[in-house]
Amino acid sequence: MWKEAGWGTIIFLAAMAGVDPQRYEAAVVDGAGRFRQIWHITLPAIRPTIIILLILRLGNMADTGFEQILLMMNPLVRSVAEVFDTYSYTHGILQGKISIGVTVGMFKGVVGLILIVAANKIVKRLGHEGIY
Repeated sequence: MWKEAGWGTIIFLAAMAGVDPQRYEAAVVDGAGRFRQIWHITLPAIRPTIIILLILRLGNMADTGFEQILLMMNPLVRSVAEVFDTYSYTHGILQGKISIGVTVGMFKGVVGLILIVAANKIVKRLGHEGIY
């Protein structure tokens, strides 16, 4: 989670830079505090960015960081540390059962695609713009 925080911060700061400063000035004149400015100006202005990033992150929900888990896994914790990626690696590459490794990878891809399509349809039904 932390390794993605920097990139997300850059994207959200760029989205917030596109908000017209006059809207904040008008809100201050009307008596809005910082929280009201965030709630009524900033969040509605960056809503499309939030929606797009949410849809795209849903596609990667099954990704857990293969390298980190593989490096920390040992025979004592293998039964609780096994994830799709390490299972695919151990059975597909190490044991030579390529079909099992490919099947697990395809399963992850199909689940990610289904999540993206479903989230996009839900967003469009709510009246927002999706990714396609």
